[in-house]
Amino acid sequence: MYLDFDGLKVSRADVRQLSSQWRGVIEVMEYASSGLALRVLSAIVKSYLRGRGCRMGNVGGLIRHHNKAAALTTAVMFDATRRFGEMSRYQAGIRTYLNEVVMESAN
Repeated sequence: MYLDFDGLKVSRADVRQLSSQWRGVIEVMEYASSGLALRVLSAIVKSYLRGRGCRMGNVGGLIRHHNKAAALTTAVMFDATRRFGEMSRYQAGIRTYLNEVVMESAN
C-alpha cells in the first residue's frame, strides 16, 4: 500500500521505517525536547526525500517540496505515536512548539 504525498508515492513500510529511525534517535538522547524531536524528525524526512530525488538544498527546492515534507513528517509522527506509546508525548509538545513559533513569527 502506498501513500501519496503531493505526487510522491511512499510505501507504508517506508513510513514505518522512518518512524522507527526517529524513535531510535530520540530514545538514546539524554534530553529530547519537543523542538529538538521535531528537528530530528525533519532531518530524517528531508534525507529520505533527498534520496527520492527531491532536491531541497536551496530556497526554490524547499518551496517546491514543502508540502511533501510537511505531509510525510506528519505521517511519520502519527505512525510513531500509534506504534510507540512513549512517542505520543512529542506529538502534543510539537503542536505546542509549532504554535509558539507561528505566534512569534506573526508578531
